Amino acid sequence: MNEIVPSHNIGAYVPMVDGPEKVSGRAKYTADFITPDMLAGHIFRSPYSHAEILEVDVSEALALPGVRAIVTGADCDRGFGVLPIARDERPLARDRVRYRGEPVAAVAAVDDASAREAIRRIKMKVRELPAYYTAQAALAPGAVALHEKRPGNIERDVLFELGNIESGFAEADLVRETTYNCPEVCQNQMETHAAVAEWDAVRGRMMVHASTQVPYYVHLMLSQILDLEMSKIRVIKPFVGGGFGCRTEALNVELITALLARKCGGKVRMVINREETFITHRGRPETDIRLKIGMKNNGRITAVECECYQRGGAHSGYGVVTILYAGSMLYAIYDLHNVKYVGKRALTNTPPSRNTTPSASA
Repeated sequence: MNEIVPSHNIGAYVPMVDGPEKVSGRAKYTADFITPDMLAGHIFRSPYSHAEILEVDVSEALALPGVRAIVTGADCDRGFGVLPIARDERPLARDRVRYRGEPVAAVAAVDDASAREAIRRIKMKVRELPAYYTAQAALAPGAVALHEKRPGNIERDVLFELGNIESGFAEADLVRETTYNCPEVCQNQMETHAAVAEWDAVRGRMMVHASTQVPYYVHLMLSQILDLEMSKIRVIKPFVGGGFGCRTEALNVELITALLARKCGGKVRMVINREETFITHRGRPETDIRLKIGMKNNGRITAVECECYQRGGAHSGYGVVTILYAGSMLYAIYDLHNVKYVGKRALTNTPPSRNTTPSASA
């Protein structure tokens, strides 16, 4: 009979189960999976912040020796995202580009040099549209709507009140009001985004290695984008070299790599460099906050009023969720400090750029 040994885990040191592999260098990350039959994948990205796509000419790139496949927005008309109500993003832009750096086409070639040369040969014709780089500019009267189903460039507008705000401030001995601008933040994890996709044409199955924190999200979105049963898709999450939230949703790199693998009927590896990550990141959005707090002399908060505007970017996959996070924080204030009144308006909008620096054409 096995002996039952009492354990005391609370407050005790718990070793990381993957520690030996990581410190010894034996851990394999997504980009480490390299085989001789693997094709190199690269993405052609929009140089415009906002424009209508008139033509994407890949003929010269396809004629280049070594190029095995090219995919564009015409290869996928399905959207992806965290929530069903916010799945307006495509792996590759269709009809319009909505931020500088948005994927427009992707190439699979026999080596990295051929793939990069093919990217240089892709030609794109557009009709430029106005671009906005602050939440207030995107919300201004007459601003061009980024999405037809998002009038006024508003992704979500949340308003709630608990009690009477005016009464709470009238009771206060001190009322302070100020505004804050919180710039966008991009995570700088050690491992850049990467994916390896292999299409089994005989069995009609897809296998994807991805540097993700949410393999089940990736599995679900691959099924949706590829229009393939989930039972025919296998997602493998190797060791992940950091994430800090930037991999808590399916990324277009995983989806694009799978589209390329299926089109060329083989295996494709794609690794996103640091610059590409910075210009297309999905980190914390820029936020403008107006905060007004009323307090008694004994330090008790009597009322809180908060108004915030988030520059969610072209596609707010998590924009809806972050607004709810802001609401949860105010509820915590209400609960922990026995606040009588809390009022809050939080809004996330989608100006046509994730970038803080306007392009020369803007």
